[in-house]
Amino acid sequence: MNAAISGCLPRTVSLLAALSALGVAGGIDAAENPAEAVELTQVDVIGTTPLPGLGTPIRDVPANVQVYTGKDIAKQRQGNLAEFLQRNANSVAANAAQGNPYQIDISFRGFMASPLVGVAQGLSVFQDGVRINEPFGDVVNWDLLPQSAIASIQLLPGSNPLFGLNTLGGALVIYTKSGSAYPGTAVELSGGSFGRRTLQVEHGGADGAWDWFLTGNVSADRGWAAHNPSRVNQLFAKLGYQTATDDLDVSITAANNRLEGTQTLPLSFFDDPRQAYTYPDINENRLAMLSVKGSHFVNADALLGGNVYLRQYRNRNTSSNVNDGFGEPDPDTGAIDATQALNDRSVITQTSYGAGHLCVNSVCIGGVKSCDFAMNETRRRRKMPMKKWSMNEKWFGARISGPRGGTFSAPSARARKNVHA
Repeated sequence: MNAAISGCLPRTVSLLAALSALGVAGGIDAAENPAEAVELTQVDVIGTTPLPGLGTPIRDVPANVQVYTGKDIAKQRQGNLAEFLQRNANSVAANAAQGNPYQIDISFRGFMASPLVGVAQGLSVFQDGVRINEPFGDVVNWDLLPQSAIASIQLLPGSNPLFGLNTLGGALVIYTKSGSAYPGTAVELSGGSFGRRTLQVEHGGADGAWDWFLTGNVSADRGWAAHNPSRVNQLFAKLGYQTATDDLDVSITAANNRLEGTQTLPLSFFDDPRQAYTYPDINENRLAMLSVKGSHFVNADALLGGNVYLRQYRNRNTSSNVNDGFGEPDPDTGAIDATQALNDRSVITQTSYGAGHLCVNSVCIGGVKSCDFAMNETRRRRKMPMKKWSMNEKWFGARISGPRGGTFSAPSARARKNVHA
């Protein structure tokens, strides 16, 4: 629940914690199915491939794999997954240059996972076998998945080709909850400093081979600095069918968020560190993702698994930037540029889809058990042309703060231009 920006840590006070209507959401294990061990409340195996597989006991993995469960996340009540990793995972550092607690840059052994386009991304992030790095820029948006949907996370180091392109420093693998392993209903209402208020609901259950899980999160705060509010609406739902040999899960992830940030301040602004250098700086993220994954045991040592997904993401950005040419004469007309800053707006719409299958065969040679597997994945993406507008119109409300602040120049039709990239 904490929003760590520039060392400002709000002290969240729980007003009404974990109100159970029908039971406590917690750990009743489902029908025994080794392929779903990563969804349980205690994780003893590591998913060494993005798709559903047999997994490998953590003691047999020759790497420093870090595993955290949903129970670990719930105990600390961090604001988002990036904050949890910052405070718990080894070799992880965070940077909050965007000025919003949901837009943190995560560095794992020097390799980045960031929501900022243009950052050299080096970590692959998966949710139930679906790569959630966005097609444009390979960015990672930490605000799209509710923490209450996470059953376990595994941070695997190293450049592993099984996790696809750009897995340079490692992979972060997220497994979501199922109703069979997390039955019950819980409602949590909390509030904290900087006007933070959060409502979180989760419900899970099972009936025979069928199970279901639903969770939602609504959160808002005004931010620790000026012009720094956040509004987050997240939803995750899963319907599953599970027997001793078969498992099928259909899940939906949706989000509609509005995040505002502030830029790094120059030293001359440090009389009030909460003021904004320029504003507004707004990101509106919308997501709708449908995912289907399943697995089938041909026999005790052979497994077939696969998934298919459709993901649509849209980012609408408004940012204000200082005009480097302010006060300079125009080379053609000689007129002095009186525009102190510019507003840039852009809209990026992306649709990605894909499918994959995995065949695993476990054999025992000389008393040592090993797995042979064959995996094939197909991923496609369709990116709509990015639309970008620049303007210096006063009605848009952009300002430059500080000792030498001011407003934009009067509206000018000539100042607006459309660029299609």
